[in-house]
Amino acid sequence: PNPRAFNYVFDFLKRHKLLDEKYDQFAKLLRANGAMFEREFEFANDLSLTLMTLEKWGEARWVLDTALAAYKKFGKPNPILTANFGLNLIQLKVHTNRPYSAKDRRELERFAEIDSPYPKLGAHILMENWPEAEKQLCRCLDLGPSGRAGINRWPIIELLKPHISNPKTLNKLRRAK
Repeated sequence: PNPRAFNYVFDFLKRHKLLDEKYDQFAKLLRANGAMFEREFEFANDLSLTLMTLEKWGEARWVLDTALAAYKKFGKPNPILTANFGLNLIQLKVHTNRPYSAKDRRELERFAEIDSPYPKLGAHILMENWPEAEKQLCRCLDLGPSGRAGINRWPIIELLKPHISNPKTLNKLRRAK
C-alpha cells in the first residue's frame, strides 16, 4: 500500500456511496501501514485532504502526524512541504472547532511570507484575511491546469468561499478542475 492508493480508495468509496459500508475496513488497513510514509511522506497531504473532505478528522490527523514524523526523520528540508503539513494541521483545528495556539499564529504568519501562492493562500484563509486570500486564490487559478487541479475540492477553500467578494473569482473557481 501507498498513500496514493489509499487516496484513490477513499475517493472511490465516496463516489460509489460505499463509504459507510467499507470505511472502517480501509481505515484499519491504513493505520496498519503507517510505515509507508517513511518512503512517501510527501503524498500524505493529499491523503489528509481527502480524509478531511470525508470529515474523517481523526484519520486525517493521524496521517499528518505519522507522515510529518517520517518527513522530519527521512526528508530533506522543503519550506513548501513543511508549510503544507503545518497548514493542514492548523486547518484541522478549524474544522474541529479547536482554537489556534500562539505558535500556530506565528507559523501562519511565516507561511504567508513563503514565495509561493499556495502556502500564502492557506495562511491567509486560516488568518481570516479574506481579501488577501482571494487575491492568492486568483494567483493559483491563473497558474493554468496544474495550478487549478482539484483546488475547488480542497476543504480549506470551503472556508474561503463565503468570503469571496468578486463573482468572477467564484466563476473561475467553479470552472477549475
